[in-house]
Amino acid sequence: MKKLVYSVDECASVLGVSRSHVYRLVNDGRIKSIEIGNRKVIPISSLEDLLKTKINLSSPIDNADIQSSIDDSQTKEIESDKSG
Repeated sequence: MKKLVYSVDECASVLGVSRSHVYRLVNDGRIKSIEIGNRKVIPISSLEDLLKTKINLSSPIDNADIQSSIDDSQTKEIESDKSG
């Protein structure tokens, strides 16, 4: 199944910024979020819109590339935890 939303942590990882920065982007209205229960989630389409605006892309962002970026950062975190 295709992923439709990212958690704030996943979004921060994809963008290479802190969680608090993602919350600022949400509060400023630059990224749309959805509240599900007590969680905020970021629709992938909202993240794509931000990236298109920032780097002026004419072609759509590939969700597989974004997911790969998340997987890579999570692998690095796990390896860091094992070595630390």
